[in-house]
Amino acid sequence: ATGPKIVLVEKDVNQTNIRMGHPVPVRIADTPEYFGAQVADFLLGGSGFTSRMLQRVRSDSGFAYSAFSSWGAEVDRDAVFFAGAQIRAEKTVAGLTLMRDVIRSMRTDPPTARDVQLARDNEVNSFVFRFESATQIVGQQLAYAVDGLPANWFDVYLRGIQAVTPEAVRQASERYLKPDELIMVIVGKPAA
Repeated sequence: ATGPKIVLVEKDVNQTNIRMGHPVPVRIADTPEYFGAQVADFLLGGSGFTSRMLQRVRSDSGFAYSAFSSWGAEVDRDAVFFAGAQIRAEKTVAGLTLMRDVIRSMRTDPPTARDVQLARDNEVNSFVFRFESATQIVGQQLAYAVDGLPANWFDVYLRGIQAVTPEAVRQASERYLKPDELIMVIVGKPAA
């Protein structure tokens, strides 16, 4: 599907549930654009309280309890970028506008070297928790094999993340984030 498009699902709820996104052709691969996209997602909305999305939509504006993004990638096909939030019903339109602006900011206001370093460090330090048991290790190796990734993808991934620069994040964001082409699914009360 292509946007812009708004899909309104009427439901009698106090908070509006929002999901907005679009397809992205970033593939899991040993490329600067893949690793740049991973770091961009962490900074935009994948890192919780330190992310731009949560800071602007929750902390700065008070519109929502949660706001996030998820920038997926697949080995052999396009994936999806999306952002979401549960916003107070009366702030739905303002929240939608703000979320699009935050996505746009990744293109117009790139992250600093310090921001990128924080994201790289967080990903590298948390990656080890995916390999705490023999079951996790075997499962991860099987996933690599099924996806056609090399058996040392663990090392490739960590090196790729550690090499991400602010410019790589800006380029991935500018090339792949399309704030004016979002498909927006809004579940809530139109009257509110």
